[in-house]
Amino acid sequence: MVVPFINVGSEAVTVTLDVPGIGSDGATRNEYHFTAQALDAVSMQLNGKTLTSYDEDFSPIAKPVSDAFTAAPYSFGFVHVVGAQPPACTAR
Repeated sequence: MVVPFINVGSEAVTVTLDVPGIGSDGATRNEYHFTAQALDAVSMQLNGKTLTSYDEDFSPIAKPVSDAFTAAPYSFGFVHVVGAQPPACTAR
C-alpha cells in the first residue's frame, strides 16, 4: 500500500496512519520525503539529501507503521507500507 502526502504550508505537520488491518502486526513502512526551502526553490532534497542526476547510495527511511511521521514545510512524498493488505484493497 502506498500513501501519498503533500504539505504546501510553511509549518511542519504530524501525520498518523490509521488504516484498519495494519500497524498492530509489527509491519514496517518506507518513507520518501521530497523537500525544498520554498515552493519556488531550484533544488530539492530526498530524505534530507540534495538530489543529483544519479545517486546509488540512496535508501528510504524505514520505520514501524504505528509511528507518526512529520511532513516538513513545502514537501511532498509517499509512504510505502511493506506487505500491507488493508480490507479495502483485498475485498472482492
